[in-house]
Amino acid sequence: MKIKEILTIDLSEDITNVIDMENIQEEELLSEIENYIVTDGLASEFDKLADVFSGNVKETGIWLSGFYGSGKSYLGKLWGYILSNPVILGTPARERILQRFTGINNESLIRNDIMALDSKNFMVIKFDIAKQNTNLGIALTMMENFLKTLNIPENAFGILLFHMMMNEKYTDVFQYIQDKSGKDWNNVRKNSLNYFKVIKEIFLANGNNESDFEAVRDSIEKDREHYGAAKLKEELELFLSIKPDVDIVFLFDEASEAINQKKFNLLDLEGISESFSAIKGRVWTMAIAQEKLDDVINNTNINRSNLTKMTDRFKTKIHIEATEVDVIIRNRLLKKTDAGKQLLEDNYTSNSGKITDTAMLVGNGLTKTDSKENYATYYPFYQYQLQLMQNFLFGKKGYTSTNVAARGMIISAYDILKKEMQEEDVFSTANAWKMTKQAQPQPPALLVNRYESAQRVLEDKASIISGRSLLETIHFLEDADSAPATVGNIIKAYISQPDQYFQLEKDIKKALDDLVEARILILNDNQYRITSDIEQRLLDEMNEFAVQSFVRKGFLVEYYKKSSFIKSAGSIVDNGIKYDVYVTTDLDDELTSPARKNLKLKVKSIYSISDDRNADVTEIKNTYQNQQDLIYLIPDNSQFSEIDKMITEIKRIEFIVDKYQRNDIEEAPYIRSFASIKETKEDALKTLIEKSFVNGTIVYLFNVYLLNESNATTMISDQEKALVRNVYTKRLSTQLKEETALKVIKEANDSKLHSYFAGNDFEFFDANGTLIGDKLRVAEAVLDLMKNAFVDGASIENKLLDPPTGYMYGTVVSTVAALMRGGRIIAKFNGSEKFSYRDTDVENIFKSATNFRKASFKGISRSLTASQKNEIVVVLKDFDVSDRNGKKIDWNTNDYDLVCAISKTADEYAGKIKAWREANSKFDSYYPEMKDVESILTGFVANINDQNYIDKAVYFIANKDTFVDAVEKVEVCATFIKNKQTNAESWKNFVKEVNDDLAKAAKNVQVIATATAEFDVAFCLGIMNKYSELQKLYQQIRDEYFKKYSEAASSMTEKYKTLKDKAIALIQEIDALDFTENAIAKSKANSILQFAEGRICETPKITTSIKEYNTKLTYSEVLSANEMFAQKETEINIVDAQLVREKAEEPVVPAPVADDTPTEDIPQPQVVVNTIKRTLPNADITVAEYKSWLLSEIKTMSAMKDTDKVTF
Repeated sequence: MKIKEILTIDLSEDITNVIDMENIQEEELLSEIENYIVTDGLASEFDKLADVFSGNVKETGIWLSGFYGSGKSYLGKLWGYILSNPVILGTPARERILQRFTGINNESLIRNDIMALDSKNFMVIKFDIAKQNTNLGIALTMMENFLKTLNIPENAFGILLFHMMMNEKYTDVFQYIQDKSGKDWNNVRKNSLNYFKVIKEIFLANGNNESDFEAVRDSIEKDREHYGAAKLKEELELFLSIKPDVDIVFLFDEASEAINQKKFNLLDLEGISESFSAIKGRVWTMAIAQEKLDDVINNTNINRSNLTKMTDRFKTKIHIEATEVDVIIRNRLLKKTDAGKQLLEDNYTSNSGKITDTAMLVGNGLTKTDSKENYATYYPFYQYQLQLMQNFLFGKKGYTSTNVAARGMIISAYDILKKEMQEEDVFSTANAWKMTKQAQPQPPALLVNRYESAQRVLEDKASIISGRSLLETIHFLEDADSAPATVGNIIKAYISQPDQYFQLEKDIKKALDDLVEARILILNDNQYRITSDIEQRLLDEMNEFAVQSFVRKGFLVEYYKKSSFIKSAGSIVDNGIKYDVYVTTDLDDELTSPARKNLKLKVKSIYSISDDRNADVTEIKNTYQNQQDLIYLIPDNSQFSEIDKMITEIKRIEFIVDKYQRNDIEEAPYIRSFASIKETKEDALKTLIEKSFVNGTIVYLFNVYLLNESNATTMISDQEKALVRNVYTKRLSTQLKEETALKVIKEANDSKLHSYFAGNDFEFFDANGTLIGDKLRVAEAVLDLMKNAFVDGASIENKLLDPPTGYMYGTVVSTVAALMRGGRIIAKFNGSEKFSYRDTDVENIFKSATNFRKASFKGISRSLTASQKNEIVVVLKDFDVSDRNGKKIDWNTNDYDLVCAISKTADEYAGKIKAWREANSKFDSYYPEMKDVESILTGFVANINDQNYIDKAVYFIANKDTFVDAVEKVEVCATFIKNKQTNAESWKNFVKEVNDDLAKAAKNVQVIATATAEFDVAFCLGIMNKYSELQKLYQQIRDEYFKKYSEAASSMTEKYKTLKDKAIALIQEIDALDFTENAIAKSKANSILQFAEGRICETPKITTSIKEYNTKLTYSEVLSANEMFAQKETEINIVDAQLVREKAEEPVVPAPVADDTPTEDIPQPQVVVNTIKRTLPNADITVAEYKSWLLSEIKTMSAMKDTDKVTF
């Protein structure tokens, strides 16, 4: 049975290749309608359009898109006929088209939506914009097609005719010409000269002249040159004003193609659509394109604001998906008879395994044929073949170029059925080369040449494979770009029966190799590609390039370096410790470059291996049988020829790539391709080299080991570990981590130190934090390097990293840190020596490897005995001494810090004495005994270094009692200064004030004078030593002073009480008189009262000052107050005498009088006479007392007027 017998389609008919938007022949239209297949998806798009056109939308732009051959133009053209609804052979187009909707989902609803358009009249202007002349703008092009639809010429005369018709309210040009000229427009319009004359005659008949005609024509021509959206809108509105029941629809195809051809741009279209929106739903723009609007916008350089405008104008967007084409192909081209369908399903059931294997290529996004329904539906294709054919025709994005040879999916599928498959037996399937032949019936000349060359090559090789068909298969896969042209995919795409896969597999592989050898194909990354003429020329050049032997050997060395096997062999981890291995070739080319080259692995170049491999191995074994630090690797050289060939090919590609480096030459893209091929070959070379290593032979100490893929890694690892053991004979079982060093230095709790170390090799500290590990193997190795002088950390590290120790950096730095913590090492860093782990900057030494390597270290050879250390610690702990870093001294303090603490303590106490002296210039006179104390302490202060600190410790132990006594005296002195010195000084001041006050009063108190002399002598002997005696003498002087003060104060108090009473009485009298004239007298009386009150001291109180506590008067001031009493008494008497005791009369001021008025005598004011009462002295007084009384009276009288009176 033939394939055509199970298909329902008649393959004897042809299918139209391309839908012509401008073809309006009825027979063609009828054929297009009747052959149109409406799928559910397409029906929904028709329904969407019906809703838009029957609705009340503001933006009348529609964008219909779909890939080339998707049927978008078909749909657009039929939609135009649905809108315009012309009668086709007696039946309305809308009715004919709706017949194609039978059986779809929601049929009745969609029919009703489309029939709703009967209420509207649409004038549809259809044209292919890519075929139009748009030199004067798309707006004019649209106007010309509008005129064409009205059967009006598309030129200046047509525009003139249009305006003449609009002026007279005509829309039918045939009727207008008939009415105005009596002529048949069908005949007239066939010749431009004829319609030019008729139009001019009508124009002139309307009352115009020749010059008017010329002027109008010129004006129209000028307008055409600058015709824009606004002008188009204006002229369409003229038409719509006459035809209010008509909507205009501009429907144009190939919009994105025209944009790509620069026939117009999106902004032009946006402007027109914006103008149409202003006509309020009367004019529509429907653009048909291969690309979606968003993709067109993204490929166009317009700003974001204009982009938004564009999408707003074309609110309605419809995209025809590939699935719709798939439905059409299945329902129209591949529809089977019932018997045929059953036959195919039975075949799949019987051969599902073979069919499924061959019906699926390795690729991206390809659908499997994994059910009998799928197999029967798409037969004689597999579903993935149609997916690849779509990509082959249009590319992955679904766009085609302007190439007229491009074929649509439906047409190509039909041609394959008709020309390739209809006569084939059932169960044969279409293959790639048949699909290529029909989808690309006229391939480029280059491909034709390659096809013919391939055919000749394989015929010459007597191959059963067709060279042309094989290349067509590869070309199909390559252009489809979804399934790589690998051997497997090529075979599956080439055959037409599942059984042929294994029948032809060997022949196809051989054919491919022959075509690569003939330079018709290129193999890259296991994918085959057809060469171009340029590639063939480049391949010839490459083959002529000779690659010298030394170049190939050097190239091999570079790949040895890149080998993962060599990189892995370049280091070995044993007991958790990593060791670097120095790998070289037998010619000493370095394959690895470790810092240390103590462990060696030598690799023999395959170019150095002779034909007798066993003899080479034996020679190496005998030569290096006693060399414990060297392993020898002899790679497998069975693939030598292939490796040598591949190296040659890679170098030839490098040659051609270097030769053609410019990017602006025709060879550039092919050079990039060769560069990619080179990468593939380099990967293959790496694989071959790796295999040569893992299948090689290793020799160590007269032992030979054969490697293979399963044991190579283990074998080389075991031998390298043996190499480590034989070279590093004194290595430790474990190593310390680098961070341990800093932790040891920073640890504040001594009892935790031992927790940082594990194992007997690192037992540095006991549970109390005391260093006990200075005799450990690792400690002795470190100390041995620095026993005589300072050694930098880098030298220590390097020396101990070398055989036989092999100590890693972490072990070295942590050991040094432990010994530093235990006081067995001195460090030098940043120009200063560090004797303790607590010293400044010591932490920084161990924070980084750089600092450690810069620092220097020296071992301490002498140390204190436990007894000596105990004596020092016991003494210093009594004084709560801290070391140089502020930590309290204890038995874990290192020897150096202990001695430094002695010097530091002595210096601190001696420094206290010095500070007291600097603060108090009288210190030495106060404390003369402290000079000897200071001298003793200074004897314990010294510049401590690693040479003298033990001697200083011994000296301290011998003189510790003297040290303790001196320190204790300083502490006693400090207590005295704090608590008692101010007392002694205040006593000294008091004694001096007392004597000064007595001298001021001209008084000599013998008791005070004697005590003062004794006080001064004691003070000079030292206030701390004579403190008690000074206190006693001070109290004696104070008591005697108080006695003298009390006697004088008693007399003063008695006198001034009398004065106080007088002042109070006088003030009361003044207040009673209440005369303003006595204000001054009252002020004076108050002043005397205040003075008297300050001199009344009934219970004297002397404290630390010689001034009485309440009156603030000294003894001499009390005596002076007693002498001043008479004067103060005179002053109160004078105030009393001057009181105004009688009010004087107010004088009468006469009124002013005129000059001629007689004057009377003016009375004079009355004179006031004051009276003062005085008391005579006692009858029996001394002359001195009498003189004093007389002086007082004279002073009192001097303040009176001569008219005042005195009474006794």
